[in-house]
Amino acid sequence: LTMGKRQETTASGDRPQNVHLGNGSDHVMMETVELWTRQLLEVECEDGLWYQTQILKIEDGRIYIQHPVNKYLEYMPLSDESSRNVAVYFCNDRKELYMYHTVLNVKDGKPVLAGLPHPGNMKKVHRRNYFRVPARANIEILKPSGEIYSLMTEDLSGGGASFISPDPNLFQLNEEVNGVIRLQGKSELIRIPFVGKIANAKTIPGLGRKFGVCFTGIKEKHRSQIIRFCLKRQSEIRNKLEHYTDFL
Repeated sequence: LTMGKRQETTASGDRPQNVHLGNGSDHVMMETVELWTRQLLEVECEDGLWYQTQILKIEDGRIYIQHPVNKYLEYMPLSDESSRNVAVYFCNDRKELYMYHTVLNVKDGKPVLAGLPHPGNMKKVHRRNYFRVPARANIEILKPSGEIYSLMTEDLSGGGASFISPDPNLFQLNEEVNGVIRLQGKSELIRIPFVGKIANAKTIPGLGRKFGVCFTGIKEKHRSQIIRFCLKRQSEIRNKLEHYTDFL
């Protein structure tokens, strides 16, 4: 690990801490991943639930984070005995998405990721090119047979969305679908039509099955509207995290 500084500054004007993982060079390398204070992370638990958090500091091979919140802006249940196996997703400055597995512990009442990502435990995620944001929005899926299903998204990005269906057999992997997402605008709902494919599915105990649909056909103006919605949602989550007063 080598320590450095990013060129950008935070809103407060402080230059955040930066950790380069790789060969120690200041040059950008494919295997180099930057971590910095206030960087936004996504945390996926073994039960399939997603949370977002921010890095507070990196110290002694650990990542100290804000108390993670879910799409409802509710805090992750934690206790001093908590220890969870989690998958951590993060983007670097080039918007490349990486993930690694680690353990989320509680140390002196603070949530801590027990390990740092390194070339041996992390991988670049290619299945989605846009940062996922927890968001609830109405999504209607039209199957080739003509049936229409109205559901709610669990998360959303410029590349696709996910939703939970109580019927685990509602869709099949690689099934092509048409759909419409309705986003809440300033004064009205924004209608986003798309063509997509069921890209993944995961059983969520007690809830059904979580399906991920990737967009295979969508107008760029509609994709831009989704991205703007996601950025606004991300800002809401960031504000929630920054108002969390239990700092280190």
